[in-house]
Amino acid sequence: MRANRLLLPMLALSALPGCYLLASSEIKETCEDLPGGCAGGGDSPADDVDGDGISVADGDCDDSEATTYPSAPDSVGDGVDNDCDGTDGVDKDGDLFASVDSGGEDCDDASAEVSPSATELCDASGVDEDCDGLVDDDDPGVEGGAPSYADSDGDGYGDPYTEALSCAPPAGFVDRAGDCDDSRGWVSPDQPEVCGDGVDNDCDGYGGCRPIDGERSVYATDGTIGSTTVEDGYTLSAAAIGSGALLAVGGPTADDYVGGTAVFSFTGGDGGAIVPELVGLVKGGPYGNVGASVLLAPVLRGGGLALVTLGADGTLAVFDPGSLRGTSPLTVADALATGAELYPGSSFEGRALDSGDLTGDGVAELIVGAAGSIGDGYYGAVYAFRGGGSASYSTSGGYAAVLGTMSGSYSFGYAVKLADLDADGLPDLAVGDPWAYLESAPSGGGLVAIFGGDGLRGVIDANDADAIVLSTASPQYVGWDLNAFDFDGDGRNELGVVGPGQGEALVFGDLRRGVIDTTEALATFSFGSYYGSLGMSAGDLDADGYIDLLLPGMYDAVGAQAGSLRAVYGPLPWGWTDVTSVPDVIYGDPAGRLFGYRTEISDLDGDGGLDIVARADDGLRLFRGGGF
Repeated sequence: MRANRLLLPMLALSALPGCYLLASSEIKETCEDLPGGCAGGGDSPADDVDGDGISVADGDCDDSEATTYPSAPDSVGDGVDNDCDGTDGVDKDGDLFASVDSGGEDCDDASAEVSPSATELCDASGVDEDCDGLVDDDDPGVEGGAPSYADSDGDGYGDPYTEALSCAPPAGFVDRAGDCDDSRGWVSPDQPEVCGDGVDNDCDGYGGCRPIDGERSVYATDGTIGSTTVEDGYTLSAAAIGSGALLAVGGPTADDYVGGTAVFSFTGGDGGAIVPELVGLVKGGPYGNVGASVLLAPVLRGGGLALVTLGADGTLAVFDPGSLRGTSPLTVADALATGAELYPGSSFEGRALDSGDLTGDGVAELIVGAAGSIGDGYYGAVYAFRGGGSASYSTSGGYAAVLGTMSGSYSFGYAVKLADLDADGLPDLAVGDPWAYLESAPSGGGLVAIFGGDGLRGVIDANDADAIVLSTASPQYVGWDLNAFDFDGDGRNELGVVGPGQGEALVFGDLRRGVIDTTEALATFSFGSYYGSLGMSAGDLDADGYIDLLLPGMYDAVGAQAGSLRAVYGPLPWGWTDVTSVPDVIYGDPAGRLFGYRTEISDLDGDGGLDIVARADDGLRLFRGGGF
């Protein structure tokens, strides 16, 4: 009975439709062995339910449909993803857009970067990234364009205010900006600047040109002032007047006198020339009693401009340059002083005049360096006379006097400079003695004594200087020439000191009290030879907002070289600079000597650019800077 109970269920199962789980050996054992599988089977991913040869495990996305499997033919529009790529149609690059060949919109089904949803980009190969049939600049939605600029004058530079982005510059456009005047083909960044034509030819924003740019000959001048002896132009001074400047020249000669001072004004000539016009000549006597030093400064009553000329015999004459006509004798001077107390030394030495407002009344005081003065216990002196002029000058009536009482003083007052060196609002006085020394450092390399403006009253002993710049290298001749200018643009003056014995121009800042060795200079400009450096002039020669230096020098020894004039353009470097490697230079005549020994920087012709006056053997050479 038990056997019959077991057999009945087994028989019942075998009679069920579908798979035969129990059968004789002639019946298939599994659904996989049946053609087309078993209805209601396919529970495993390895099963191929629809019989298309690919299971779910192998990528069949619809195992109930035999026409759906990877790589099956697929076309757009039937709503079925036959090839299991996630898209109705063929999408080989996986960007979810069907290819054009399958009826879709993907124009390049080999690149996922190309599809109707992509952004059109500028490219050299001209690819239609967004498949709209438009390429690069023809497509209004293109991105990645480069700027180009309208070039109306065809000079290769465009107007920077006409910028347009495009894959390639359109007609009339170029890929370079910078044209400051797109109506003139001769105005662009690669054009040479033409001095004084009123146009910014090279579009540098300044409209000026450099008076020294590269190598230049002394004969490549923009004007000359002729003379007959090498002493002409030994001292120079310029001052702005209206739309130009006056230039005072000390030392002109003629048949009947030795010393004199000429005053010139200037106009612009053809081809950018500077044309000098003689305003007047102060004629000295047979002993050269004017012209050893000259200065144009506002020391007349009311702050009027004055011509001051100092002679080798101590004669000091002050003229109103507006009253000069033709040749004027000393007797028509507005103020005159003579006498040994003002004796300035040799007519071949020193730049012994300067001016500044010591009293704060708006009128400049006159500073006179009398390097050759010798008195009771002093060698050399500097005198300060009240501004406003007077019928005569005398040392007893001076506003202040500094006497060269240092133990090593030899020619105190050889160079003088009045400027605010400590940023206290008061002018300070710097006095050079190129041969002096201190007992503590008896090398005789020269020194510069500095006196604070608040103490410039009465008679002052040179030993009471607030600071001393001292050379311990002999012969350095520190104090040969002095200047003051804002070297680094911080609003505070630095002191420029020339030491020709070592061929150096030195710059000192933050002048503290006490002794400062020349090795502590913040900047050194070296010609590297004995008497290599002769002076230091400063001004913004290229109108770029930075101070530039004009440095005259000799090659080797006195009398054996032609001389040179080099421009060091700002921003000026701190530290040590080899001036002989500076590329912007004017070379003198090998047959001459001491070219550039005296120089002056001023806008002579009133065009807005600084010009250069430089001494040469046969007179003065004028080199034009340029502005508007």
